[in-house]
Amino acid sequence: MFPTLNHFLQYAFGFELPFNLPSYGIIFAFSLFLSAFVLYLELKRKNREGTIKMPVVEKKRNGEIATSVVKPVNLVADFLFLAVIWGIIGSKVFHILENASEFAKDPAGMIFSFQGFSFYGGLIAAAIAITMYSRKRKMALRHLLDVFSPTLILAYGVGRMACQVSGDGDWGIVNTLAKPGWIPQWLWAYNYPHNVINAGVPIPGCAGEYCHVLPEGVFPTPVYETLMCVTFFIILMSLRKRLKPPGMLFGIYLLMNGTERFLIEKIRVNNKYDLGFMNVTQAEIVSTIIFLCGVLFLFWLRKIKKT
Repeated sequence: MFPTLNHFLQYAFGFELPFNLPSYGIIFAFSLFLSAFVLYLELKRKNREGTIKMPVVEKKRNGEIATSVVKPVNLVADFLFLAVIWGIIGSKVFHILENASEFAKDPAGMIFSFQGFSFYGGLIAAAIAITMYSRKRKMALRHLLDVFSPTLILAYGVGRMACQVSGDGDWGIVNTLAKPGWIPQWLWAYNYPHNVINAGVPIPGCAGEYCHVLPEGVFPTPVYETLMCVTFFIILMSLRKRLKPPGMLFGIYLLMNGTERFLIEKIRVNNKYDLGFMNVTQAEIVSTIIFLCGVLFLFWLRKIKKT
């Protein structure tokens, strides 16, 4: 594992920088940049087609009203700002709800910690904020949802590699199954040495801040999620110009999102709720709801297409 940039530089090239950065933050920033670039290209394409018109801004200058059309790059900056701010807030709120007992012991520590985020909380909060912003700008919402669909799945998939590289605890359960000969060991069961949360047992002879390793190999679920999400991204990008009516790509994204997360929860470490007749995780509940929303949304689109 490479909890910081210097850990990677020391391992790969044998030197360190005078400053240091967390690897999680670097990869997370890269995922935002990559998804923002895709979003910019899609907004630009939709604007050329006339399906998403750029908002018109009116400003008064010396008593006169001057109008200007906002460029796609400006919208990306606005969307990115809303996604980051509300994503952080939503992910923290959902994480606190999922770990209420720990929050009661140390509220301030959990709120201001750089660890402990829920993807679905961030997704829901960011989606609400961006939807309200788009309605205020009087933008075509269904076309906009289609634009965001490949962007969201790509950002999540790349962002999961931040969990894998840093070893932030978002890994799977212990894998006791026999490994097929064609699969590398790190892809089948991994021990996450030097993980950023110092989980596991001390590494003999290791000196420094991150010197723990898991005693047993676990499923490297972040890698699995990255592979699935990148595959879904390629599929969505290949369908984006062919699907009609607008909004259908978003409906398919909801199905993909719900399916991916529900399946990965079966081999992932997570807190579970006891509902009496079954034990489920928060992500299983939300992913099921998202999948059903996708089904209902596609049926609704099919109905309005006929009429």
